[in-house]
Amino acid sequence: MDIRLGFQKRGLIDLIKGKGPKDSIPYAEAISGDSTISYAIAFSRIFEEAQNIAVPQELDFARLVLLELERVATHIGDMGAIAGDIGYYPLQGVCSLQRGIPLGVMEALTGNRFGRGALSPGKIFFRKGLDRNKLKELSERIRSVTEEVVGHFERAAGRSTNRERLQSCGVIRQKQVRHLGFIGMVEKCTGLNRDLRNLEKSYAFSSPISLELNRDQMRGDAWARFYLRYEELKNSSKWLVEAIPKLEAALDLKFGKSNPVKKGMYYSAVEGWRGPVLVSLDLDSNGTIENTYIREVSVPNWHALELAVRGEYIGDFPLNNKSFNLSYVGVDL
Repeated sequence: MDIRLGFQKRGLIDLIKGKGPKDSIPYAEAISGDSTISYAIAFSRIFEEAQNIAVPQELDFARLVLLELERVATHIGDMGAIAGDIGYYPLQGVCSLQRGIPLGVMEALTGNRFGRGALSPGKIFFRKGLDRNKLKELSERIRSVTEEVVGHFERAAGRSTNRERLQSCGVIRQKQVRHLGFIGMVEKCTGLNRDLRNLEKSYAFSSPISLELNRDQMRGDAWARFYLRYEELKNSSKWLVEAIPKLEAALDLKFGKSNPVKKGMYYSAVEGWRGPVLVSLDLDSNGTIENTYIREVSVPNWHALELAVRGEYIGDFPLNNKSFNLSYVGVDL
């Protein structure tokens, strides 16, 4: 099977040009809606560097909590979508329903299920009424939903028919990753585990987040991409259960003072759930964006999907497509 891709230009790059620190964030959040937090962090960090804004560790830590909630919600949804494509409806049903739990936690924290409007350079906006007891309740929601989803996943993984349907389907090799520059989940599913979260010091404000993966399961196929989500769900949720109550330290922060912008080219990279999102902004002395380069994770990885389905049955395409879950809008900028 050969893929022919059609593109529609949204004009987002042109809309971002001419915007400043505050009014560019809504456009950043719209680059790929399922990665709202990832791009909001990337843009915020660029302006923080350009304006020399001091960012307290509590604020940076709080942003990472939202980033991991975004990861958990998306992984649960993807696990259900893959299960539906192989006809295993118990897991699909659970994930379709329970994806709403981490999204609900995001809304309880920020007022929006995707975290829109929560972040801006040097600032984070929490919903009013949060306190120690509410944070503990939200932490318990994450613990409970993870326990349920993990249990159903392990039952699904224990069925030989499910494994046989996914294993050796849509394979990507490590050699292809190295030669063609595939990144993020596509890279990780082959056993190459590069992750920018290793460089994020603020995870340790709670406790270090585990980024370990079961390399025996990472063989580059649809099964590996299914299993990878399970592994990251467990790791992120375990960290979130401890981290959410510690958001109390970030509820009443005094935001750093903005300084005059230093004209120049800046970049930021953040490990979103698909992989590392990359943003570069060229700013003038007023902080206005003169030019921008945005590299959505899906841009290099579309070719990986093309290679994965080459020679496969046409009926396997929906399964492989969902196992990659690449962003259409993130490419059509």
